Amino acid sequence: MNLDGTPYLEALSQEQLEASTILSAPQYKVRSGMCSHVPLWELYLQKVARDTRRKHSSIYDPVDARDGMVQAYEAAVSRAGFVVGCHALWKQYIVYLSFTCGYVCKDIIDLTLPTLSPDHLQLDPQTKHRRVLQLRSVFQRLIATPMQDLDGFWNEYGTFERSISEALSQPLLAEHLPRYQHAKQVFIERMGYMNDLLPSVGRLAIPPENTEKERSLLLNFLKRVAYERTNPERLPLSDLPTRVRQAYKDAACVFLRHPEIWHEWSSWESSGYCGGGHAVACEVSNVDRTLRFHPIDRAQISCTVSFVTMPSSLCSVST
Repeated sequence: MNLDGTPYLEALSQEQLEASTILSAPQYKVRSGMCSHVPLWELYLQKVARDTRRKHSSIYDPVDARDGMVQAYEAAVSRAGFVVGCHALWKQYIVYLSFTCGYVCKDIIDLTLPTLSPDHLQLDPQTKHRRVLQLRSVFQRLIATPMQDLDGFWNEYGTFERSISEALSQPLLAEHLPRYQHAKQVFIERMGYMNDLLPSVGRLAIPPENTEKERSLLLNFLKRVAYERTNPERLPLSDLPTRVRQAYKDAACVFLRHPEIWHEWSSWESSGYCGGGHAVACEVSNVDRTLRFHPIDRAQISCTVSFVTMPSSLCSVST
């Protein structure tokens, strides 16, 4: 990834570079993949908003400006909308969509918002209806995602539905209540595994020390991975690998030079159940061998694992 937050694209002409976006990048060779680190995605969203203001008078009114911002938010929540702290991304996304369809989020409007009012929008009924449906779709996605502040999102979703139609809100809320309750329960269970790991997530990897504290931390990471492999969110099999690989990446960033993590990851990939198969398992093993027998700068290798993209490929350890 480049310093400005855009994907690193090799061997592209200037025209292709100018036409490429964060979502179209996977069709090219992405050197370092996509990170799931929330603060980095927040910086990316700030960059997109800044670039949009340079082209348009506002990031809220013009259709082209709004489409670009929605595309950026979708890129962010699709790649980091399920990790610890992802509620900040969803909150920004909901507030942005609310302002562009003329609805004000009363319960979660604690962000730095523009001074303008949604009343300034002159939307035809068809456009407003389409944007309301889009906002409803995002609300329904986030209330089924385990994260912090889920109660606040649920209350805001109920307020939103009742503002549209009191009669229609009752069956919709009843339909999505079980999904919200299940997501809340999964978040509580997940944090039971994550609470002891959060101080270590993101730290620089160190060589094995074979201490009791290290063995205990490694065991806790493996327990967290085992939990994600049970598919507690009841995700489709096509989406489950993303959660499991994120758990392995979190563990590999901390225990980069511990073969246990890489062996466990490679074995899961080769198992055939949601894994990437033998080819991806070999790539995982190759990363392990490269890191253990070709030492490189710690900061570099930590960033490398956090930016690795799966299942399309496991990227090279060079950044």
